[in-house]
Amino acid sequence: MKKLFFILIFLLLPFVAQGALIGTLTDNFDDNSIDVTKWVNYYPAIILETNQRIEITTTGSASEAYLRSKDYLDYISSGSTIKIINAGDQSLYYEFQYYVYDGTEYATWTIFGGDIHIYVSSSDVYTDYVYTETYNADTYRYLGIRESGGTIYWDYSSDGINWTNAYSCINYLTVSSMRTYFNLIWRDELSTTTVIIDDFNILPSATSTYIGHEIGVGIGRGILR
Repeated sequence: MKKLFFILIFLLLPFVAQGALIGTLTDNFDDNSIDVTKWVNYYPAIILETNQRIEITTTGSASEAYLRSKDYLDYISSGSTIKIINAGDQSLYYEFQYYVYDGTEYATWTIFGGDIHIYVSSSDVYTDYVYTETYNADTYRYLGIRESGGTIYWDYSSDGINWTNAYSCINYLTVSSMRTYFNLIWRDELSTTTVIIDDFNILPSATSTYIGHEIGVGIGRGILR
C-alpha cells in the first residue's frame, strides 16, 4: 500500500508543480494600490499604481525598475495582454520591456527610441531582435504574448479585439512556470518621462478574446481573433 502511495505521488508531481494559468491573473489597477498578492514592486518610489493605472517614472540618473508577477504561472495554451496608455518620451534614452521569464530565458516586447521590438533570448535558439517596426501608439495599444502547440506568439492590437501576429518561434521557455515583468531601464537624462500601462489580462468588451483568458474573467481558452 505504501509503495502504491509513493507511485501515485510521483505520477502527480508534474500536475502539482504546474502553476495556475496566466489567464487567471487579472488586474485593472483601479484601486490605486498595488495588490501584493499579485505583484512584487521592487521600486515603490518609481512604480506607482495611481490614477487607476500603473505609472513608471524615470529619474535623472541611470537606473532600472520593474514590477513582476508574484507567482510563477502557466503559459501552456495560454497568454497574457497589457494595454499601453503612454510609452513615454521617445526622444529620451530608455527601454520599456514587457516580458515573460522562466528564470533563465525571456520572450520580450521592447519599446525604445521610437521603435518597437521583439527580443528573443535563448541559449538554445538565439539572442536577438527578431522584429522591429516604428512604434505607433494606436497600432500597438495592446500587446500580447502566448503559447500554443509548442510555439510562442507575440501579438498586437489597436482595440483589444482584433489581433495581429507579429512574430512566432518554436517554444524555448519553461512555459508551465513563468513570471511576467514590466521593466524600465534608462540612462542619465536632463528630463524624466513616465510610462503608463493598464488592464493586465483585461480586454475592452465581452467579445474580446485572447488565447488563455476571457474579458474580465481570466479563465477559459479563447482564440486569437
